Amino acid sequence: MLQKGDREKGVDVKIVTVKTMQDMDKKAIEVYRIPEILLMENAALAAYRAMESWLKRKKQRIIIFCGSGNNGGDGIALARKLHSEKHKVFVVLLSSPDKFGQSAQIHFQALKSMNIMIRDFEPLHDLEIKLAHCDIIVDALLGTGLARVIEGNYAKVVEMINRSGKKVISLDIPSGVNGNSGKIMGSAVKAHRTVSFGLPKQGNLLYPGFEQNGRLLVSHISFPPELYTKADSEITVSINKPKALPPRAQDGHKGSFGKGLFIAGSPSYLGAPYFAAHGFMKSGGGYSRLAADKLVTSHVSHLAPETVLCPQNTKEGFLTLKNLPDLLELSEKSDIVTIGPGLGLAEESQELVLHFIKKCTKPLIIDGDGLTALSRDLSVLQHRMAPSLLTPHLGEMNRLLSTTAAAMEHHEIDQAAGFCREHKIHLILKGAHSLIINSEGDVAMNLSGNAAMATAGSGDVLAGIAAALYCRYQNMDQAARASCFIHGVAGDLAARKIGPDGVTAREILDHLPRAMSIYDRKHKQVLKSYWPKII
Repeated sequence: MLQKGDREKGVDVKIVTVKTMQDMDKKAIEVYRIPEILLMENAALAAYRAMESWLKRKKQRIIIFCGSGNNGGDGIALARKLHSEKHKVFVVLLSSPDKFGQSAQIHFQALKSMNIMIRDFEPLHDLEIKLAHCDIIVDALLGTGLARVIEGNYAKVVEMINRSGKKVISLDIPSGVNGNSGKIMGSAVKAHRTVSFGLPKQGNLLYPGFEQNGRLLVSHISFPPELYTKADSEITVSINKPKALPPRAQDGHKGSFGKGLFIAGSPSYLGAPYFAAHGFMKSGGGYSRLAADKLVTSHVSHLAPETVLCPQNTKEGFLTLKNLPDLLELSEKSDIVTIGPGLGLAEESQELVLHFIKKCTKPLIIDGDGLTALSRDLSVLQHRMAPSLLTPHLGEMNRLLSTTAAAMEHHEIDQAAGFCREHKIHLILKGAHSLIINSEGDVAMNLSGNAAMATAGSGDVLAGIAAALYCRYQNMDQAARASCFIHGVAGDLAARKIGPDGVTAREILDHLPRAMSIYDRKHKQVLKSYWPKII
């Protein structure tokens, strides 16, 4: 979980690619007439603010590692500020200062005129000794533009920083993290704090890069708000900020809170239908039906007697096209249908899914084995008028896109957003920091949840929550956003109670009512607790 911290009122934190950030920098300079040297100075001041709690004692010994780009220039400007506050600063350059751009060069020349130690890369042994005797390390090596594996002296310095045991702050992004994908490019600095300039980059928030940040802070470095908040902005990715829950009618009955149908389960997957159908009720749904083979419904009846069972005659436990008329009739009595959790990969079941998607007139969530069937014939989505939500993990997304993991690497967001626009569907791309994408291709990155939730059945619970919240919001985009967030909060509550190694889907399910209550009563506070602090 990110550290708690206030954000600017009314301003959503958007997330940018490296190219978008470069364009914003250029626009700030050329359109808003903010000199680049001032942006660099503001970045240094923001980094100083991020370090202030470490600087209460005077004369802290601080080593600043600088590369040749603007990230190194930010480090040079920070060195001057730290020196002015009477800290003992030692600057290590990993590249010739001749490679600095004009603004960084001005800061460097100012630094040279002061009594500050500046050295080129030294023998490893000497550098290890200096690191052993310093208090704080500043990583201003590479910044966000890294596109290849780091090597040579840069790789050696990263390893030394990580071995040092000292407090580390990274400027903009930990060196070694790809600014777009969050991938580790060989090795990366493990920071205690990271201050991202302008707006957070995708690589700051996508795993595994997110783990390298430590505490993430953001500074707008004097960008005018219209640069990143205006309505016609091209920035389509933001941190997930779902709306508050609509009020629950005090005089409502079970039908008032939604009727969900779950077409799920097979002989090998008896848990998935339970987690999905019961997740619906645990998150506020009123009436949950399960249509499945008699073996499945018998099993679920013992676990969740609240679920209304609709046993089906099947072929060896798998639903087939013979079940289609009955399933369509049941769907007409429902507010939303979920198809696929644990349904199995039998050919007859896969054919059933495609025909059902094509003919179902109700809002539809397609999960698990339903996505495998859909990947065989995406054209069935063209026949749908009601909203559709797909909930794939990355492997299922690859199948839907008919691509490979390698081809998807570094382009997950763009490809998934394009898929949603093309097929007019909503999507939750499940994973660490799941992505919620609407039919217009707008992307929200979810920050709740933890690694303990990577467990069998967790996605089935999410499908049930999404179905219940669609009935609550009557809007698929908001249902997807809120369900992801609340699912993560439930997982965080479970991990906090029993530890990260003992969380199962059942624990997530059991913590759903409390997660719903916290979200309902403390909506703004719980959202803020997951956001990076704006400084």
